[in-house]
Amino acid sequence: MFDQMTAALPLLQAGKLKLLAVTTAKRIALSPNTPTMIESGVPGFEMSSWQAIYAPKGTPKAVVQRLSQEIAKALKLPDVQEKLGKTMGMEIVAGGPDELAALMATEIPRWAAPVKKSGASAN
Repeated sequence: MFDQMTAALPLLQAGKLKLLAVTTAKRIALSPNTPTMIESGVPGFEMSSWQAIYAPKGTPKAVVQRLSQEIAKALKLPDVQEKLGKTMGMEIVAGGPDELAALMATEIPRWAAPVKKSGASAN
């Protein structure tokens, strides 16, 4: 089963679950002794969830830049770092619009083929 670490952690702590591997490129802080899928012998297997904040198309660049700067500041706050990083196990990356565009340029083509092959649709 593949699940979010935050959902699996209580079961792991209760001894009801054994983690075999994580799907991220590197080991995660919430379970540093759990190997990655790649370390476990599945070459090229890397998958992680990520979150982003988008503004409507046509939002002025200055507004986008300001939002990006303020969000980056918020992500550096100790309580946010504690909650997202240590409690929820997220890797906090406060990238800006250019970094998000680069991520999307790799993620969209990466997932397009499997989605098409599955027959999934937005309807």
